[in-house]
Amino acid sequence: MIKKKLKAETITEYNRSYFVSHNLDLQESRLKKAYGMILEEKPGFLLDIGCGKGDFSSLLIKDGWKVWGTDLDSSIVCDASGKGLNAVVADVAEGLP
Repeated sequence: MIKKKLKAETITEYNRSYFVSHNLDLQESRLKKAYGMILEEKPGFLLDIGCGKGDFSSLLIKDGWKVWGTDLDSSIVCDASGKGLNAVVADVAEGLP
């Protein structure tokens, strides 16, 4: 397997242009399905890889989950931390912090 390494600037630009501009919409079938599946479980610990601004994770925190998140963009991680998410800047392709 060949691993393509992306430059942080490219990833940051992609995050800002795509993910950050979208608000969380639980009507999206994948998010709604994932949310429902998670809520079927007893609240515990959850790792949100690519947590973005923490919108999805903040819903789970309100439901009693202890959520940690990772993202590549430090400014996005700062936003997520402001929503109560334990978030860190990390590239999971390089390993977890």
